[in-house]
Amino acid sequence: MPNRSCDRTRVLQVIGNLGRGGVETWLMQVLGAIDRERFAVDVMLLRPEPAAYDDRAQALGVNVIPCPGSTRPWRFARNFRRALEQYGPYDVIHTHMYLRDGLVLRLAHGAGIPVRISHSRHPQAHRIDPLLKRAALPLVRYLVKRHATKILAVSDESAAAFLGPGILGDRRYELLTTAIDLAPFTTRGDGAALREKLGIPPEALVVGHVARFVEWKKQDFIVRVAAELRKRRDDIYFLLIGDGPCREAVRLQALDAGVSDRFVFPGERDDVPALMTGVFDLLVFPSVSEGLGRVVVEAQAAGLPCVISDGVPRHADVVTELVCRRSLAEPPAVWADSIAAALDAGRVMSPAEALATLMQSDFNINANVDHLEAVYDQGLADALPRG
Repeated sequence: MPNRSCDRTRVLQVIGNLGRGGVETWLMQVLGAIDRERFAVDVMLLRPEPAAYDDRAQALGVNVIPCPGSTRPWRFARNFRRALEQYGPYDVIHTHMYLRDGLVLRLAHGAGIPVRISHSRHPQAHRIDPLLKRAALPLVRYLVKRHATKILAVSDESAAAFLGPGILGDRRYELLTTAIDLAPFTTRGDGAALREKLGIPPEALVVGHVARFVEWKKQDFIVRVAAELRKRRDDIYFLLIGDGPCREAVRLQALDAGVSDRFVFPGERDDVPALMTGVFDLLVFPSVSEGLGRVVVEAQAAGLPCVISDGVPRHADVVTELVCRRSLAEPPAVWADSIAAALDAGRVMSPAEALATLMQSDFNINANVDHLEAVYDQGLADALPRG
């Protein structure tokens, strides 16, 4: 039964931590845009640790609930029940934890939470140990399908990779993409000042990239592409934003390839829209696979040409004139050709035209939050007793 002890619908979002990732950024934007007179949202962290968005969540007045132990089911179950006793009851649980979704939803069902949502974001099969995948994924799929009242995904590809292709025909399935706050893209970043701080010459062309430095994001491939471009021209810089375990290895690879003087590694930044609108001339994104590829959508909002891998779902192609797809099976020289051609062609449309297209799409955070609120409302309506 829905919790009617409070005038607002109480929602528990379940994520890993509040680091600067795709789901975390989306969630912060949702928390800022959702109707707080109708919805009260708490956030449960399965990997609680200090992270980039801690202060923002606190400023929004959100209860941030640590719940460690998700790799030990019995310990996690105890912590989960204690958290619900302290902070609940909840009307909706909305989990984004992939292999842990099954356990979370089973516990939520047992605790009487009426609306239980699994939200798939990552086709992560290639990132999981094969033995773990064979052992865990069938059980997780069974638990999610048994205990979820609603199944969401940021793309059909993400849903099919997680729960199998048959899920696309399930009556509970619905596409709810990861939208972005478009307001920061309505003004242009101060390119001259930003370039000066980053050590990039005013006349240079800048190929940008934003991602965590992990193997499947293929920053090593970007270095190989840069080496090909360096053979032809000397006016292109590569600005690789982010951090992660592979960052130092990529920096050393650039050094070995003789292109380190054209690479800038500023780490994580909270001004990505300003960098995209003021510094980037093109986005390169050669990821092995993505649930969506949120940064590709952001680059289109900035009016940037994008050279991306075919591992990014086509749902991310909002302004198709800006997107060039390449296969990672193609050699770096082919990617270099595409980048050079896009840079030489210049802008195919104004940033304002590109942004207007995004404003009318489901990637607009305001439309996205309206959709999310409707999912919660319908879930509660379905949970009410008939008659």
